[in-house]
Amino acid sequence: MVYKKLWKDFIETIDNKDLLEEALTHSSVVKEKKSAIDNERLEYLGDAVLKLSISKFLFTKYAKLKEGILTIYRSKLIADKTLSMLGKKLGLDKQVIVAGEFTSAEIPDSIVGDALEALIGAIYLDAGFAKADEFILKLWKKDMQLLIKSSTETEYKSRLQHIIQTKYKILPEYQEISAEGPAHKRQFEMAVVLNSKIIGKAKAFSKKEATHLAAKEALDNKGEWYL
Repeated sequence: MVYKKLWKDFIETIDNKDLLEEALTHSSVVKEKKSAIDNERLEYLGDAVLKLSISKFLFTKYAKLKEGILTIYRSKLIADKTLSMLGKKLGLDKQVIVAGEFTSAEIPDSIVGDALEALIGAIYLDAGFAKADEFILKLWKKDMQLLIKSSTETEYKSRLQHIIQTKYKILPEYQEISAEGPAHKRQFEMAVVLNSKIIGKAKAFSKKEATHLAAKEALDNKGEWYL
């Protein structure tokens, strides 16, 4: 329902219908029909508008975070996988105009993501940045915090791996220490191990979260093991 309303509120109200058609036209159509205009230029513009919108949102919401963390968050929010996921939720995989080999198969994720960026470019040209910004934040809203959280989890493990690999030329190991409680509410304790020594450990209700927290503790305790 949320995505149908977004389509109605933003896409259907684009005054310049030629822009809408252009945003939804893949380059395969140009190759086949020769006369159509594809969405690659609008995609280029939409990519810039999207980066500005998300950057502005993160800069305002996380006033105390440093540039490096904001960049990590933004990278996750505008990643190709995120664009294709949100494009599908909006129904672009059913709306995008393709030709040739794409007409008889499932639309590739990359085409859906590109169409979403092109659509953002079309909204910007038709109604200005404020309208495009509003569309972006409404489309991203439901998934925003989950995407940011997942980027943080990856960031702790990536940072730890980079430090250990650079210094010791090996990779950290993650080991399960214990699993306690009933199946529906089991708590796991995970440890990160370097040269047979535990350098961080943590408990959580999933192995993934416990591993993430163990990596964070190892980074916090870096002075004790980084020699």
